[in-house]
Amino acid sequence: MTLSRRTLLRSLASTGALAAAGATPSAWAQEFPARPIKVVIPFPAGSVGDVIMRAIQVRTANTPYNFVVDNKPGGNTFIAMGMVANAPPDGYTLAGGTISTDVINPMIYNKIPYDTTALVPLSLLGYSPYVILTRADFQANNMAQLIEMAKAKPGELNFGSAGLGGSTHLVTEMWMRDSGIKLTHVPFNGAQPVHQALLRGDVQVYSDVLTSALPLVRAGKFKLLAITSDKRHSTAPDVPTMIESGFRDFVRTAWYSVSAPRRTPQDAIDKIAKVIEKTMADPTMVDEFAKRGMVLSTPGPKAHAELIALERERWGSVIKALNLKLES
Repeated sequence: MTLSRRTLLRSLASTGALAAAGATPSAWAQEFPARPIKVVIPFPAGSVGDVIMRAIQVRTANTPYNFVVDNKPGGNTFIAMGMVANAPPDGYTLAGGTISTDVINPMIYNKIPYDTTALVPLSLLGYSPYVILTRADFQANNMAQLIEMAKAKPGELNFGSAGLGGSTHLVTEMWMRDSGIKLTHVPFNGAQPVHQALLRGDVQVYSDVLTSALPLVRAGKFKLLAITSDKRHSTAPDVPTMIESGFRDFVRTAWYSVSAPRRTPQDAIDKIAKVIEKTMADPTMVDEFAKRGMVLSTPGPKAHAELIALERERWGSVIKALNLKLES
């Protein structure tokens, strides 16, 4: 059976299944690139999007595509994304984005210090579910026990996020709403600072991305209470889904992307998208990230734009229900 593009995109928006689509270079693109291509990441080194781009960088090192990763964390991702939105539209400055930068931020902030329409989709990179993460010695071993603790100690438990208004913040707000509890929010700039805060005991819970959490779980530092996939994940088969934990239809997927300044020549966008697609189809890279809990996906600019539109429908209803509006 052949699925339509829209059906495939809806599948990714819910559970993460997306097919790849190619692109065709033109005569102009054959002259491109003539110098390194900078990819600005709005999170610290070691974050998921950073790790993917660095893997691409290594595999394209001996080709004309010399990707240079530039980490610019902070400012709720506005520093990095603003740099790229205001960069020359020549294909030499790109943004490493997430579902937060591409979908959530434009809907949740009253004002953003750059024109969000000045960035156009180039390609998705991959996707992974969220997990409810705690320190290994945390008293609760499942969501029911966590909810019981929170109700017994209202306001005493803290949750971390990788940024105010980001997806790790919203996912927590969603399950708190559904379970009738309230934890105190402590935002950070990226996942790594949250991990350190969890280890110190400054925060007790974090709705992390599986790919980010797995190495620390395997090292025995943290444990998972639940996962937001539609079924149990092969990398953590003993961890129940949120649905199994009593949260109806609670399926959410984090994904990572690359965008370019508006008016970047389509030939440059297509050529970069095709190189990323070919690089990420490398079986060694696919296997490497599968072990990390991530599925690589490179559907190209058009499918990326269509997915953003679909995700805005889904997350828009969540933001409206939570009545969340933030100041930048």
